[in-house]
Order: sequence, then structure tokens, then C-alpha cells
Amino acid sequence: MKKWLVLFLISLTVTLSIPVLAIECDGTPPSDPSQLIDYIKNCNEKINESKGQQYTLNSAIIVLNSKINLAQGQINQTQAQIDGLEQEISLLSTILVDLNKSLDELSVTYAARVRESYKQRDLNPLRLFFSSDSFGQLIIKLKYFNSVKTRDRLILQELEKARLDFDQQKLTKENKQQEVEDLKTKLVGQRVALGGQKSQKQELLTITKNDEQKFQQLLTEAARQYEAYQDAIAGKGEETEMGKVEENQKIASIIQGPSVCSYGTHLHFEVYGVDPFSRLQSKSVTWDLCGWFGCDDPVSFTGDWSWPINDPVTVTQNYGLTAFARTGAYGYYDPPANTNPRPHTGVDIFSSDLSIKSVKSGTLFRGSIYVSKCVNKGGYLRYVRVQHEDGNMTYYFHVNYL
Repeated sequence: MKKWLVLFLISLTVTLSIPVLAIECDGTPPSDPSQLIDYIKNCNEKINESKGQQYTLNSAIIVLNSKINLAQGQINQTQAQIDGLEQEISLLSTILVDLNKSLDELSVTYAARVRESYKQRDLNPLRLFFSSDSFGQLIIKLKYFNSVKTRDRLILQELEKARLDFDQQKLTKENKQQEVEDLKTKLVGQRVALGGQKSQKQELLTITKNDEQKFQQLLTEAARQYEAYQDAIAGKGEETEMGKVEENQKIASIIQGPSVCSYGTHLHFEVYGVDPFSRLQSKSVTWDLCGWFGCDDPVSFTGDWSWPINDPVTVTQNYGLTAFARTGAYGYYDPPANTNPRPHTGVDIFSSDLSIKSVKSGTLFRGSIYVSKCVNKGGYLRYVRVQHEDGNMTYYFHVNYL
């Protein structure tokens, strides 16, 4: 056996014995575009693995790192698609130049044939017959003119084919150029998302100072806040009836800064058993729905009630199973298994104007409920409630009484 064949077989055996390593979602994404698909897939799987697990600072950072790696992998994938398309466009440009040159040459040739055919337009078989000295010469002339017609027809066919090829390649190039523009727009969005993921991670580290105990306190604070809201709605608070109020009448003001079970200025607004945004009228607001826990999407306002605060309004958390609620911060319906996280039962909003107004007319009650377990600040959580004439009840938490 020849030496080179032996070496080839050895090399092949070694190559086949090397295991194919999975492209883990860890660190810098691969530069090879063919490996990015597996990398992105593994990042998504790593993020999904965290669902239903006990939320810890470490698991939160793992998820955030996975999201950062995912975003970077998607950016690399989009950039690779752009690079590939731009190479194709460059090649198509060269093809179009060649096709255009061929088209010009064929057009010149065809124009010359048209002129020649015009000069010979009065030739016909009868005249050829009388102008020929012999039958053999007639046959030669007929063959010549038939070949001329055949050549003209072929030139015309080639001209049409070249024109169609040119138009098709031009259209292909234009479509690919549009794809590039769309991908560049997508790339901008992906880079913004990456910046957001990095900011969310930094926010979490700043809040917790990379301390697990502080992180658990953050979640405990949210759970205590949730329980305080539910206790107040269940009638466990101390309330005093204040009399009738009209729609848009000022009934309280938002506490500025931290307060009981709250780290910052905001109004927690609830409508008993209902999504508040299904009651409030349409309005232009600022959405601030992202944090270390992820992001929520803006929603619609589909009701006709007045808003409880004046413009400009900023929404910081929606109603329902929000991104923050999905962390289990408000607790679970099934605590042992950490499944079915409890939803956010109201909406969080604020305005530079701290005034709070009744969304409809009704009877006003001032209330408070003592909370001793809030890590941030224990004490009496103050709220106001309005019993509306149509049977609805609205609650306004983290307030100063008038």
C-alpha cells in the first residue's frame, strides 16, 4: 500500500474518533455562522431551564448572562447574514455588468442584421430564380438566405434571453439589497436589546451588591407588599368613611420616596377583581416596563374611566403575570413546587404631579394596615378606597391623606 494512502487512512480514523463538542451558551459566541444556530438554541434552552426553579441571585445572573449571550449570538448571526448578502450583491453587480455588455453587443449585431435585411427586403424566390445562371447557383442562394434568416432568428432569441437574464438578475439584486436594509434595521434593534440586557444585569448587581441575602430580601419585600394589598382588600385594614367624592376630585397624594413596603415613588392602583387598564380611558403614557427581571410589553386602555393621576403618566408595571411576577416575587399558588406564580393584582404608575384623584364618583374611605415584616420599612401601609355607585371598588396604595 502506498505511503500516502496509509497516512490518509490514519488521519481519517483520528478525525472520526474526535467527538463533536456541543456549542455551549457560555462566553463569546462562535465566529462560525454554522455554529451560531446551535449556540442560540442552547442559550434559549438555558433560559427556559430556569422556569419553575427556586429564584436565587445566582440563577438570576445565569439567566441574565444567557440572555446577554443570546443577544450577542443573534447579533453575530444577523451580521453574518448581512455579510453573505453583500457578497452576493457584489457578485450580482459583476454579473449585471457582463450581461449588460453582452446585451449591448447583441443589440449592435442585431441592428446590423436588421439594416442588412432591409437592403435585401425585395429579394424573393422568383427573382432569385431569374437572376441565377444555373439551378445549382439557385440552390446555393436559397440556402444562403435561409441561413441568414435562421441566424437572424437566433440573434433575436439570444437578445431576448440576455434581456430576461439581465432583468431577473437586476430584480434579484434589488431584493437582496432590501434584505440587507431590513437586516440592518433588525441589527440596530438587537444591539439595543443587548445594551438593555447588560443594563439589567448591572441594575441587579447594584441593588443587591452581589449579595444573595439582599436579593432574597428584595423578593421577600415584594411578597410582603402583595400580602398587605390582599389583606387590605379582604377588609383586614382599619378604615374610616370620609364622605362622598366626585369623579376627578383629589382624594390623596402619592408618597414621595420610599414608604412602607415600597422602595420608590409610585401609586399602586387596583380595581377589585379587574384589570384596571380595562377600565381606564385611552391615554398617551410613558412605558418603563424593564428591569433585571426582564421586560413587559405595553398594553391598551379600553375603558372610559378617568385616570387616578395627572399627566405626565409613567407605567412601571402592568396587571397580571408580569415579568416581575414570573420570578415568583409575589409567591406561588403551589409553593413546594414553585409553580403557578401569583400575578400583580393592580398597576404601578406615577407622575411628577403627586395628586391622586377618584376615577369615578362614590364614597371615600381612608385606610391603613400594619405591616411588620417589610424589610425596607415596617409600619402602617396607608391607602384610600372608593366605593363606587356601580358596585366597583378602587384602591390607591402608598398615599398621604389630604
